[in-house]
Amino acid sequence: MGIGEQHEPVSTGRIDAEPRPVGWRSVAVWPESVGKPPNNVSRDFHRTIEQATAVCDMLKRGGLGGERNVFPLLTYVEPVLAK
Repeated sequence: MGIGEQHEPVSTGRIDAEPRPVGWRSVAVWPESVGKPPNNVSRDFHRTIEQATAVCDMLKRGGLGGERNVFPLLTYVEPVLAK
């Protein structure tokens, strides 16, 4: 191929590239007294990481149902990958 000639990109054959998330999941781990199945963990799907983070922040501030009585032991956001 000469100088200035263009060509189609060539696949590197790499299969270890991480897939892009199709959404985000907010996860809250609750005390056993809440009795949320399964394993006292609640999960919700969101389109953006900002939405999932906002839900986690609200749960930490307002607790279960926003009633400020029962608070999650742990909250986090995780990617949802295509199957």
